[in-house]
Amino acid sequence: VAYLPQQADFSGSSTLWETMLEVFASLQTQAAELRRLEAAMADPTTCDEAMGRYSSALETFELAGGYTYEPRIKQVLSGLGFDEDDFQCPVSQLSGGQKTRALLAHLLLEKPDLLLLDEPTNYLDLAGIEWLENYLKAWKSTVIVVAHDRAFLDATVERVWELEWGRLGRYRGNYSAYVIQRAERLALRQVKYERQQQFIART
Repeated sequence: VAYLPQQADFSGSSTLWETMLEVFASLQTQAAELRRLEAAMADPTTCDEAMGRYSSALETFELAGGYTYEPRIKQVLSGLGFDEDDFQCPVSQLSGGQKTRALLAHLLLEKPDLLLLDEPTNYLDLAGIEWLENYLKAWKSTVIVVAHDRAFLDATVERVWELEWGRLGRYRGNYSAYVIQRAERLALRQVKYERQQQFIART
């Protein structure tokens, strides 16, 4: 489970790029092992053993995204409005809005089973919002969003939960579908209430 608050306190001495690389620590370890095996294959005394282990290690590395994670980092950071000049900036020196966007990038790269987003469009420009909409449309896991951006909700959600007067209402579809369904439910409740009042008056 991963959570994006409205304002992120995302600090540390690492650069923005190094912070994103933390998500892929296991892949970096695998890459180091591949380099060690490559060096061992150049040595006649360890060549056979290293070659036997190398193909399996390489396949595992490739299947885990070992050759694509750096382009993915660039894609996510660029999509959320960072320039390549920002990549080497220490996270501690980023503005509040940049820290929130950096944390969002970190969470998207982590690919958690459940992603909780609280007003994720707060510090994004129009291009960033459109990029995030498209990214979340392709998201394989569950995302729960709290947002006031109706257009963003229309573009990204498949179900709406409304908490009102201590009751949780569930609606299928995006925000526009929720508005229609909610109006229909309220109209039905009004009819039931009026019938109830007529029954009370008669009895």
